[in-house]
Amino acid sequence: MRGNWICKEKVWSYDTRVRSVLLLIGLTATAVAQSQELTELRKTMRSLAQTRDDYSTTPYAGIATAKRQLLEWVEANLAKFPLNGDEKTFATRLNSTLRAANLTCRPRTDPTDHGGDFCPDDQNNQGYLGDVSIEHKANFLVLTTGVGLSYCETDESAYVYQWTGFRWQLVLRDEQTGTGDAYQPQLIQKVEISRPAMSGSRVALVLGLNFGCSSVLRPIYYRAWRFGGTTSQPKLLLRRSEQADIGGPFSGRAEPNDVMLEFTAVNDKLNVAFRHTAVRHYSLQGDVVRQMDPVAVTPLGFLNEWLDADWSKSAVWSESAALEQWHRSLSGQWANGVRRCHEDASLWQVEAEDGPLYFLVRWKPPYRFTVANISNRGRPDCTIEDPGVEDEHSVFAQPK
Repeated sequence: MRGNWICKEKVWSYDTRVRSVLLLIGLTATAVAQSQELTELRKTMRSLAQTRDDYSTTPYAGIATAKRQLLEWVEANLAKFPLNGDEKTFATRLNSTLRAANLTCRPRTDPTDHGGDFCPDDQNNQGYLGDVSIEHKANFLVLTTGVGLSYCETDESAYVYQWTGFRWQLVLRDEQTGTGDAYQPQLIQKVEISRPAMSGSRVALVLGLNFGCSSVLRPIYYRAWRFGGTTSQPKLLLRRSEQADIGGPFSGRAEPNDVMLEFTAVNDKLNVAFRHTAVRHYSLQGDVVRQMDPVAVTPLGFLNEWLDADWSKSAVWSESAALEQWHRSLSGQWANGVRRCHEDASLWQVEAEDGPLYFLVRWKPPYRFTVANISNRGRPDCTIEDPGVEDEHSVFAQPK
């Protein structure tokens, strides 16, 4: 049969054979390109490894190059990943390839034998990559990559891809860039993506922290981006950093016009090294960012926030301008119990041992707090004890 190829009772047309050959050529070219990308990435990582013990400088250019090369290699593989693909299996395959190329390492205490190098030092993994992680969120993929640094750090980057109907397209990247103090390596904790607004745009909330080698008191980072819809380019709306106990909860949510997150704050305004659930809630109306309630979930937590903030912010949480003088002078108080008032159930009295001193806090459900008064004399009707009033909990849980 001329023009046809007969094999095992299947007829292959000339066009089919041509397409098969072209597909094979394409796959071979892709494999060669990926091999070249890994080769270049390996060269960059080996260069970074050579300066591992030089703590006097940070190889900013090498780190940026490694990030770019790693992303290009992942994207070459992502081109074959379908909409409903198994992202965990995909990430495992990517990490296995990186491990086989000795681009990642494993702790010396790791009892498993997954191959690859052992990490040279638990506190210095410069010259190695972190694992790739991928999370499926509806029609989005959240990719997280990492480059190992000295001082117990890994600099992670987050990339958001959207399915366009036939491929994954990068729509948002969140990377730490710059040099000197402007460069703040981070560990990505979570990326939350909102549902679409009427315009089709969405908000992405990125939560990260700086791990380092020191105590659990470390900086956390949170950023809010608007992207998609009528937004031609991703726009950074919110960027903040605060000190936190990174051993505590750190989570958040994103909506089309606001974001909210919580973390464990530590300060000494009321009680030494007092830990409380700090909440940050921001309205995102266009390009205007405005902080909203809540800021805490308990009266003691709120008082710490009130005392720690600048008066320009605390004034919004105050029922009298006369409280400014108290705000300026108070620090290092030791709270001795929180009691509810009989005559007004919305009022809670916090007694401080120094003074004596009494804070009167108004609490409107679920978490709207204001300072009603501060005095050297307490209200005699504030005697109702509530064993659970000082229990810290998640703002995302149902209020008691």
